[in-house]
Amino acid sequence: MTPNRAALLAEAESLLHRPNFTKEDSSRVEQLIALADASTDRSELRHATLARRDRELGRPPRVVAPPDAHFISYLREGKTALSAQQRALFHPGREGAPIRAAQGVDTGSAGGYLVPASFADRFETILKGTDQLFDLALLFETKTGSSTGYPILDDTGNQAAIVSENGASSEVDAVFAALAFGQCPLWRSGYLRVSNELVQDSEFDIEHLIAGAAAVRFARGVGAAFVATLLSSAAAGVTTASTTAIAGDEIIKLTGTIDSAYLGNASFLMLRSTYVTILQLKDSSSRYLFPPAFDGQGRPLLLGFPVYFSPSMGAMTAGLKPVTFGDHGKYVKRTVRNSLSVKVLVELFATSCQTAYEVHWRIDGGLLLSGSNIPVAALTMHS
Repeated sequence: MTPNRAALLAEAESLLHRPNFTKEDSSRVEQLIALADASTDRSELRHATLARRDRELGRPPRVVAPPDAHFISYLREGKTALSAQQRALFHPGREGAPIRAAQGVDTGSAGGYLVPASFADRFETILKGTDQLFDLALLFETKTGSSTGYPILDDTGNQAAIVSENGASSEVDAVFAALAFGQCPLWRSGYLRVSNELVQDSEFDIEHLIAGAAAVRFARGVGAAFVATLLSSAAAGVTTASTTAIAGDEIIKLTGTIDSAYLGNASFLMLRSTYVTILQLKDSSSRYLFPPAFDGQGRPLLLGFPVYFSPSMGAMTAGLKPVTFGDHGKYVKRTVRNSLSVKVLVELFATSCQTAYEVHWRIDGGLLLSGSNIPVAALTMHS
């Protein structure tokens, strides 16, 4: 059963007000606060932060999607808990006949229940928190997963000019290109197994469990594919002198390797451990080269540019690319509309008294680039 955060904090507060506060009480308070923190819904915290920010900027309040009762029933009992009308929320034409064999599932092999907004919000929040490249990337949603293209306007080589009175304007054509996407692949989370006792417990937030666990798996899998595509497309920025260390001058030089047109939205992308190592760089007088700095939203800054973290970026190892710099918003994440779905497998692990879940999502990505004008540059470790 999920711990009650309010009750945990109330118990901690009562201990703090004891007249004879002991070391054991202090240890217990720390444990209670840790449990309360662990049981805090991070997506709710994010919504609260965004709501406060909206009020500061005078924006209208956001609408937070409530839990979907039909979807919760589906997660707890499978497809049989739904009416015929509710079953229409499965992918059209993919229901198929229920399979009752030991390996059977409640939906067709490519089907699944289209997730409600509450699940999608939770999934997206944890996805972006695990790999922040998903937060930086530009969303491109298509109706189907067939091959398509995303237009690229590359106009960094052209400039305005003064034309004398009655003079004719010069013909400077905007250069258009396209980022080609093939058939959008289907990513699967793999089985997420939960005991039937937890599934049947009405106090257990099964929707948030599945959304959170699946988001981390997609962040690790899809995120690794995104980073591989980003690094293969990025310009060759700077190569380090060392095979295992980055010098301060090399970070500074990296910021000068992209066209100034991309600096307005430029950022760094790296492992958190790489960022910590860079912060520890010192000069000959043992002064830190890059003192910790943050923007108004608490985002770490390096040389005045925001720093984002991805667990799929390379380490500071010979031949790898541990840091990228540039306009990461030029990376496009292409998704297929309504492709995020959940399958409930009620029979596959029945002998173990478990219910399994599998999340499906069609997503792909690529960097917008044309010719020699590349919006992102990479720092490469000397090999």
